[in-house]
Amino acid sequence: MNISEKITDLKVKIKTKQAAFDRLASEIKKFEDQENTIRSKRDKASEILNKVSASDSAKSTARKTYNDLTKSIEKNEASKKSKLDARSKISSEIAELEYSILVIEALDFVEEMKNLTNIRDTAKLKEAFKTKLQPQNNNYPHQQ
Repeated sequence: MNISEKITDLKVKIKTKQAAFDRLASEIKKFEDQENTIRSKRDKASEILNKVSASDSAKSTARKTYNDLTKSIEKNEASKKSKLDARSKISSEIAELEYSILVIEALDFVEEMKNLTNIRDTAKLKEAFKTKLQPQNNNYPHQQ
């Protein structure tokens, strides 16, 4: 397998992971929307609990509803947290894959430069590039 095939494979993996990341982001948004709806319903139950004129039966029903909705919020938050953790892990994996691509490209560049310059030793190649890229003081006398 050549280098461009390896990079192509890594880019495919990145796209796959990005799709999973986007799916999780969508699921997290749904959890947030559900949580807002549940909180709104729970607030209504809380209003009934706080009403002085509400009957005991209404308060009992409101208390049960309030408790049930509180459990739903907690369950929703736990699910959302697991999705956030999974999304964070995927984000790290994408960053690792992108870094791998950069490393492969850098290694490919070094090999290409070795072939072009006939310098086989990477350290000597690096030194040659440093020397070549350094400004030449004799070409710019005003810098002396």
